[in-house]
Amino acid sequence: NSITTDNNGKILVLGHDNVVGDNIFLNRYNANGTLDNNFGTGGTFEYDLNSDYDYGRCVKALPDGKYLISGQNSVGPYFRAIIVRVNSNGTLDNTFGNNGTLIINPNQANCDAWSMEVAPGGSIYVAGYRTVSGTLKAVVWKVTPNGTLDAGFGSSGEKVISTNSYTERLFGIDLDAANNRLVVAGFSNTVSTP
Repeated sequence: NSITTDNNGKILVLGHDNVVGDNIFLNRYNANGTLDNNFGTGGTFEYDLNSDYDYGRCVKALPDGKYLISGQNSVGPYFRAIIVRVNSNGTLDNTFGNNGTLIINPNQANCDAWSMEVAPGGSIYVAGYRTVSGTLKAVVWKVTPNGTLDAGFGSSGEKVISTNSYTERLFGIDLDAANNRLVVAGFSNTVSTP
């Protein structure tokens, strides 16, 4: 679902498998395309939050050698957005969020984190969607470098982009060169037409 390189030229590939209930995986490759055996288990970090479905959507390499993963975790019939931070050796970074994971709106049905950008100071901007009054709405979240929602952004760390009656989702986000404006991309359905 996502690919990037880190400051050391390692190639990171993010996705999920369905071997045992859809787990997130992050593979790290050397520049020559071989798996980096110094990362995780045989070059792979695998993440399973709660033995339900986990989906990796976006991976970002941080300047300190750690990696951020955004995505989705299911709990029974609904999904919730998650952010995970991984150490450079392929282990979960337990200093981020709650034991390495931030669950955004833990009780919110149908919530997903599709894309991220990291500002120079370490703040994390996440684009996705969540259910608002029964309809999926485009949302941007701001997360602090230590893995909590930034209460000074929007409403308790969340900005719902629109409040019309249509289904809307965000799939991309970027910061401008001055890091003071966000650009987001997604879609809106007017009845059944995107």
